[in-house]
Amino acid sequence: MNARLLGLAFALLLVGACGHSNQGQAGGGSSIPPRTVTPSAEPLVVPPGWTPYANAKLGFTLAYPSDTFRLDETPSGVTFTSSLSRDGLGEDPKAGKWVYGLHVSVHAGAPTAVLQKDYGSFYESAFPGGKFQETESIAALELAGRHGYQLVMGVEGYNSRVVLLPKGAGSTLVLDFRSIGGVMSPSTPEDQQTAVFDQMIASFKMD
Repeated sequence: MNARLLGLAFALLLVGACGHSNQGQAGGGSSIPPRTVTPSAEPLVVPPGWTPYANAKLGFTLAYPSDTFRLDETPSGVTFTSSLSRDGLGEDPKAGKWVYGLHVSVHAGAPTAVLQKDYGSFYESAFPGGKFQETESIAALELAGRHGYQLVMGVEGYNSRVVLLPKGAGSTLVLDFRSIGGVMSPSTPEDQQTAVFDQMIASFKMD
């Protein structure tokens, strides 16, 4: 499979609101390093041009750059989409677009169960014998007072950072941030894209 087809396949697997990939090698091509983010306990400071957002159904609040991001609420979750987008590789008009943005949704099961179900190959590398061992692609993460995991992956400039946090009652809140790497010549450099995500995560709180 050549690089163009590989990039299209990866984009198609991830572009849906709740679509997730369980294929690929751990750490394959991703330029986003795992990290631990602990937001400040101080009241939320909203940067200029940003808007606070609360979702009682999903049980979280954060701030987002409303001057450049569109907010879409659907039955499957919430998506914050940047005005920057890039057509998926290939000419298929049904292929959709790989967008720079964040999708938040709730999945049934604890974070480890969601990892195993939706990201099988990454789970296997991080849980040999059923015990967690940090890898290049999966790291333990503490956010909003919850202990969960962060997964990073990417192919041909299409990158994704996924945060999984326990929500209670046997469910997991999933934050899936997608970015466009330099190989795709994005108009916003990827480090600036991830900086926006870091600011959104720094403001993130759970009920």
